[in-house]
Amino acid sequence: MKTLSILICSESPAKTEATRLAFQEAFPNTNLRYYNFAADSKIHIQPISLEMTALGAINRINGALQNIPGCDYYVSIESGVNKLFDQIVCFSVICIHEAATNKRVVIPGSSIPLPSQIYEEKIFRHMSGVGEITDEYFGVENTKKFDGAFSYLSNGKFKRYEVDARDISFALLPFISEFYK
Repeated sequence: MKTLSILICSESPAKTEATRLAFQEAFPNTNLRYYNFAADSKIHIQPISLEMTALGAINRINGALQNIPGCDYYVSIESGVNKLFDQIVCFSVICIHEAATNKRVVIPGSSIPLPSQIYEEKIFRHMSGVGEITDEYFGVENTKKFDGAFSYLSNGKFKRYEVDARDISFALLPFISEFYK
């Protein structure tokens, strides 16, 4: 049985579970080994714009490649916010790097509108992160490592790891589908 090593550029349990689910689906009948590394995004705690968020995801991959070479795949998930017309939108960017081919895929992931009355002033005036605002508003701790704003704002209907797993699956398509070769 073939073995693949996957490095997740985070120690977040939600990101680890999301990566595990997506890779199990993409690579059935493969022995998958997962590793975590708290790679630095080298950007602000709450990136504001798609480009800045993508840069954070890429920086995490580059940091992991420098510090822990030798894995088959490197996966980074970076969350960001942006204003879209009159809405604040929270989204993720997925970056996957395949070491053997040096191929890299960077895509925007799912997004949700954030309630302006809860998030707008704290994000754009006080430069707070969505995770810490969610923690404060809902009276919980470490939402960004576990359920995330997705879960709290949907009354538990959507879990962060499930949303991220789907997005990682989409980012894996160029590595597993014959249509991209």
